[in-house]
Amino acid sequence: MRVRALVAAVVAVGLLTPAADAATFLGRPWPGHRITYAVTSPTLRAQVRIAARAWNRSGARVKLVETSRSRARLLISSFKRRPCFGKIGQAIAGYPGAGRRSRMFIQPSCAYGVRVMTAAHEFGHVLGLGHEDRRCALMSSVYLARCHPQPLEWEWFCQPARPDDVRGAVRLYGGRYRRPSGAFCIAPSVPGKVARLADQADPAGSLARVRLTFTTPSSARLKRVTVSRRKGRACPDTPIVFGVPIQQRVGSTPRFGSLVADRVDPGRARPIAIDDLEVTGTGTWCYTVFTLDRLARWRVAGTRIVTRGPEPPLAKRIGLTAKAVGGAGVQLSWTNPTTPIAFVDVQRASGTCAAAAGALGSVSTASAAPGPATFTDGSATTGTWCYGIRFVPTALPARPLLATVQITVT
Repeated sequence: MRVRALVAAVVAVGLLTPAADAATFLGRPWPGHRITYAVTSPTLRAQVRIAARAWNRSGARVKLVETSRSRARLLISSFKRRPCFGKIGQAIAGYPGAGRRSRMFIQPSCAYGVRVMTAAHEFGHVLGLGHEDRRCALMSSVYLARCHPQPLEWEWFCQPARPDDVRGAVRLYGGRYRRPSGAFCIAPSVPGKVARLADQADPAGSLARVRLTFTTPSSARLKRVTVSRRKGRACPDTPIVFGVPIQQRVGSTPRFGSLVADRVDPGRARPIAIDDLEVTGTGTWCYTVFTLDRLARWRVAGTRIVTRGPEPPLAKRIGLTAKAVGGAGVQLSWTNPTTPIAFVDVQRASGTCAAAAGALGSVSTASAAPGPATFTDGSATTGTWCYGIRFVPTALPARPLLATVQITVT
């Protein structure tokens, strides 16, 4: 369950006055447009640096510069560790005055992405911005309450300041407004993207219509790889995993797909092949690969749009043939695929294959070992027969995998 965390500020002396758009000011802007800061808690250093760099690139003419503790005008420290709920950040708003230091506090128990966004929010107060609760804003008093979608707990907006925040900072410090993107950045604890993602149609030796190949990331935190498929060009953006709960973004409707594969402990920097046994026919599909760590924190690790034409008959793909042998009987020959097969069912019906649809009945089982396979039906009498080879894969669900061949015995 996503926690709505409150972000508070210590208000400096002064009145709230409306700024450009909906932003508000708290306190005075810093003279010289340069704020030196030091982080006293190593736990927060990486996230504070990300937040400071984002503000430095926002378009406002102000710089946040990390320095030593003795030279810093702003000290950034941790709250006493407690659950990530309620007040998770606090800062003195605006310029504290000549010879005085400013202070900022962040709750270290919050997730990585929440700490980044909290640091960016509190930097906004340090710059002189107040709360804005009427629209999507970094400076919302309730964590991104009106932003849709919100980043997951291990994500953050790559440019945390939203348009309203940037306009307010430009009003305070000058500069040029640059509209921030809505892209998400992801904590380094989440495994990275896959490499060399490619697809193959109707791969030889397989029952799959589509085969995806890729190399897993080298991260030691990689615990799971899942692959989802969706009809059309709109790719799945949220994974489906039956074994673990998946957190969804607040404020957006997840775009799920059909689960194609779920590989647990797939190995690091390892080539993987995923055969899709269920998709059939012509059309376009989008495949998404997700990587997850042991806490089920996930990311989109790669997408592939696949368009396929008519599917070759399965009988042709496995080389299924039938011939009369001796005075009576029919011998079937084919090649079992490398796709893991639970069993192979040999079926038969009297008449043509077109007329025998749905009337095939089981005659026997055959070897499921990959490679050449044969079966001889000694009970076949004269007449026209339709034979079917039905494959039952070990991985379900799968589309019907039936190859048919017709023969007339004289």
